[in-house]
Amino acid sequence: MFKFLDKQDVSYMDQILFDENGLIRVLPSADLLRLPQEHIMIWGNLNGIYTFPTKELIDWLKEKIDPKDTIEICSGNGAIGRALNVTSTD
Repeated sequence: MFKFLDKQDVSYMDQILFDENGLIRVLPSADLLRLPQEHIMIWGNLNGIYTFPTKELIDWLKEKIDPKDTIEICSGNGAIGRALNVTSTD
C-alpha cells in the first residue's frame, strides 16, 4: 500500500548528509538510524538519492574486493565508488 507523506522541512539534513562539496557522506548506520525514516525518504526523493551507503557497508566491501579490479556499475551519485576509491559509471 502506498503512503503519501506530508510536506516537511528536511533541509536540516543537508548539513548531515552532504559534505562540503555537496557529495553524499558515508556515515555509520547508527547516525542514519537517529534520523526520522520519513525525513530520510523525503530528503532522498528531493535530492535524487535512493541509496545511503554506510561505513559498515564500505568496510565490508573493502574486505571483499580488490579496488584495482573493480568498477561500480549503475553508480548513481557515485558515493560507494568514491568511498572505495574505484571507477564508477552510471
